[in-house]
Amino acid sequence: MEIIKRNKTAKRAAFTKAYTKLESVLMNENANAEEIELCLHLLKQKTDSLELTHNEYLDTLTDEAEFKTEFNIVEEYREKALSMEFKSKRVLENIKSKQNNNGSSNFGDNSHLAMCDNPYKVISPRLPEIELYKFG
Repeated sequence: MEIIKRNKTAKRAAFTKAYTKLESVLMNENANAEEIELCLHLLKQKTDSLELTHNEYLDTLTDEAEFKTEFNIVEEYREKALSMEFKSKRVLENIKSKQNNNGSSNFGDNSHLAMCDNPYKVISPRLPEIELYKFG
């Protein structure tokens, strides 16, 4: 049991390190597709390894309350990994479409994303304030 706990702790630390690195690469204005793909692949490997360790650890738990607590933590790690994977894929698609277009403008539904270097950092436009009048 102690060995599984130490293994879980080490793999969670490795996952967090890979997650943070990918997040910093996505925030970088000059990030290229190869670097993002490499970090994404590393995160997937760490996620798969962590998933196996989590399953081993959950199988050893007998206390219901401890199991529920640990299961919620496991779900948080899964959600973090999935959300980062989707963000990374969106940025990769944007970079690749930008390379294919070679600077030509794109007037589709996502034209604001195509014009931006990194859609991970897209800022919503500010809308004007309007006053609604009450009837009656």
